[in-house]
Amino acid sequence: MGLLTKVLSGIWRSRYTADSSTPSEETLLSEFHALQRQRAQIHTPQDALEFLRSDALPLIEDVCQCGHIALAGMLETWAYQHLIKIFERAEHYNACFSLIDRPLRALGHQVASADDCSSQSPITIDWRPNRWVFLVNNLASDLAHTKLLTDLIRSYLREHPHRATDIRIAGLAGSAVAPCFRALLDEFDISLTVFPVQAGLYPALQELARQVNDRGDERCIVVAVPLGLSFLSGLLHPERLAWLSMKFEISAFAGLVHRFSFTSGRRASKKISQTRWLSAPPLFALEPVVSDIPSLPHLERITKYQQVFFTVNREEKIRNPEYLKAVSGILQALPTACFVWTGRKALPEITSWFHEHGVEDRCFFVGWIDPDALLSRGHIFLDTPELSGSIAAKSMACGIPVMSFQGANSWVNFFHPVLNEELDAVDDTHPLMPVRRIMEHGLLLECASLKEYVEQAVKLARDQYLRQLYAEGMRSFARHYF
Repeated sequence: MGLLTKVLSGIWRSRYTADSSTPSEETLLSEFHALQRQRAQIHTPQDALEFLRSDALPLIEDVCQCGHIALAGMLETWAYQHLIKIFERAEHYNACFSLIDRPLRALGHQVASADDCSSQSPITIDWRPNRWVFLVNNLASDLAHTKLLTDLIRSYLREHPHRATDIRIAGLAGSAVAPCFRALLDEFDISLTVFPVQAGLYPALQELARQVNDRGDERCIVVAVPLGLSFLSGLLHPERLAWLSMKFEISAFAGLVHRFSFTSGRRASKKISQTRWLSAPPLFALEPVVSDIPSLPHLERITKYQQVFFTVNREEKIRNPEYLKAVSGILQALPTACFVWTGRKALPEITSWFHEHGVEDRCFFVGWIDPDALLSRGHIFLDTPELSGSIAAKSMACGIPVMSFQGANSWVNFFHPVLNEELDAVDDTHPLMPVRRIMEHGLLLECASLKEYVEQAVKLARDQYLRQLYAEGMRSFARHYF
């Protein structure tokens, strides 16, 4: 625990013991500010988890015991941004959220018990939801997971247009609602509930819980980022709450019954540490296309290279040591190649790695751009080993070679077992014949090791015929399954 937090906590607890009073919100807020000012050295998931356990968790417990919901929401959001999402690993997410779940869920129970407006409507044995509210943490975000959600709803409502009035989307927005949501509202008669970000996360969730309970037949589905999920599981009956994960399947959130994910080539039910998940294939509503986006930072320098490797990912994924080894290994083997990468900021551990391995002058950070600006110019997409997404899947569908790791939660990984079952029946007329052809040339859709990943990327870069063959195989795989 940081010295300042220790001192403040010691003062608070001695006063609490002495006069049996509860701390004011101002006192707890001061502790939170002290926590924010600490300059902890966090280089690994273990560092982040230990800081969460020793410094943040005691304050979270104190805030929850005192019932300060706005401050509790601020604390969870801060912990997510600075300690949890900085390491994109399922085990890290699970360890962190399991640690803070109990006090935040207890706070939800406490608030629900004291709030007459959120009294639970009766839940019978045969209760089923007839209406759904999809909770999106940030309605101003136009990231891949929000587009995937709106695609999912759009494809459903095109088949069942009469159900539009049974679906609504809710969330916080500090600025204009993202275009993907606006387009969905323009096309269908669904409703949108926007909570101002100034109100704070937990007060907004409290109001949402009141709405869900008042409606009686509605279920709240938290989409992607599980911020507030613990608090909501205390506010709502377990049957009224679900989580649609677009990232990891983890066993945290003890009060949660319904869990859904897009992590399987088929509809499937599976257990992870005694928690049951219903999984389904991630699918595009329409065949994706790449638009020519003229603006791209460093374009003049990038186009001087014969092979342009690239990735469209957040910096938290790119910082993965195995991935950085792969990128530098590929560039060291190919003096005529460069690497272009994205993110909100160029993390020092990424740029210093490239500098130390002698490839810094061939690595270009382009910031947070329209993905098509890279997809329309790059030659080979280098996907990350821990977590993949829909941009890599779109690249495949558009005939751009994508290098994938086994076990990366990529769309390739989800459908690969289904492909293996179908390959024996693939003949010259089958749409998957291009996939069989690349396998006959010794090429892999997913790489089991760093060595395989680097060697195949180098082989594709050096042989234009193989690269075209691989692109055709990827496109046929994606069209058949995605």
